[in-house]
Amino acid sequence: MKAKEYMQQAFFLDKRINSLMRQVNNLWDQATNTTQVISDMPRNPSGEISKMESRVVDICDLTDEIKKQTDKLKKLRKEMMVVVEEVPDPEYQLILQERYFEMLTWEDIASDINRSVRSAQLMHGKALEAVQDILDKK
Repeated sequence: MKAKEYMQQAFFLDKRINSLMRQVNNLWDQATNTTQVISDMPRNPSGEISKMESRVVDICDLTDEIKKQTDKLKKLRKEMMVVVEEVPDPEYQLILQERYFEMLTWEDIASDINRSVRSAQLMHGKALEAVQDILDKK
């Protein structure tokens, strides 16, 4: 696996967890959104209950998936932190941490290390080369 792909794993896993959480919120909104229709027509009272029940089951399933993905993210971040700590240059470590753990913009990273954006990006490339060397040794 290439260094950049390796480092981006946490970013995409974090995005997936956020997406699952939005889905849970949408299901809760649907489950709790009730409107009363007044009509003299008889209706099947179990229809709405089964919809609610179905949404609650979906919420439980998604919640379990969120927990599983969150545990996976924690494990992945610990593993990635070990790799980042093996990078010999502390400035490269900082760039990698801010980019892949904090998901900062290039402008913010450049400001933190007191460099231009382009310089920060070039240093990032060298930091990824160092990560690649570490991954190749493992």
